[in-house]
Amino acid sequence: SLFATEIVTALVGDANVSNVLASIASGLATEIPLENIAQGLGRANPASGRMELVDEGQKFCALVDSAKTPEDVRNAIQSARSIPQCRRVIVVVGADGTNDDINAAIGGEAEKVMRCKLGETVDKYADVVFVTTQSPKNEDAYDLLEDVVDGFRDRVYDLPAVKERLPDGIIADIPFMKDMYLIHPNAQSEAVELQNLVRRYVIVDRFFAVRAAIAMAEENDCVLILGKGDQDFFEIEGQKFWFDDRMESRDALKRLPALQAEGVVTTSLPWFRVEDGAFQGNILGITAT
Repeated sequence: SLFATEIVTALVGDANVSNVLASIASGLATEIPLENIAQGLGRANPASGRMELVDEGQKFCALVDSAKTPEDVRNAIQSARSIPQCRRVIVVVGADGTNDDINAAIGGEAEKVMRCKLGETVDKYADVVFVTTQSPKNEDAYDLLEDVVDGFRDRVYDLPAVKERLPDGIIADIPFMKDMYLIHPNAQSEAVELQNLVRRYVIVDRFFAVRAAIAMAEENDCVLILGKGDQDFFEIEGQKFWFDDRMESRDALKRLPALQAEGVVTTSLPWFRVEDGAFQGNILGITAT
């Protein structure tokens, strides 16, 4: 009986549910025993970089996917949210830059609109967002971050909780939806507190964005590292530099238990250490108030 056999698979996402059901139907149609089908599906691995599970025994889900268009990003987030007991979806996202010849052919404005739509989409569907660098190519990485954040900056700045913290136009003096490198040192502490408030973060360095997202996750959360999939490099001004989201995620997951065992609180930014109930310093070096 179909209902007497449990099928466990590492294939994640709505698209893979359809694939699994199709495989079961095809197998049964050719009179393959259901137990054999279940064993085969249990050994099946996802396509490299497509909702690929990174598992180091953590109590939350970490997935790497190549989604980079607004539609694909929405589908990936919705697939993650459909995972049983999913609590929050934490997304790392960026936008590729263009090479000069391509940019001239399709028009830079069209790319900016697409990036803005990407930001709007991830803001609408994700619980926590980290905007970061992806593959700048011949464009400025900070400009790409701005294009993505343009998709949700106004919504965030109009939130009552933000206006309460930054009344009477002070927001012009603390444009907090930026990477900390671009914010005056005197305003960095306030800016990171505001990013914590809205759960929207801007971190130009993808190495740190991946680690911040994974470290922020709690039990039953789902972390989605989007945009690169199985691509293992950045492209910057015609040169390629190694970076693999799957390996970086696995490294972060391996290091996280020891970090938290030392009393480091990683559920917001900046990370900090609390000893005997007292604040003991800021690991990211931002002055705490």
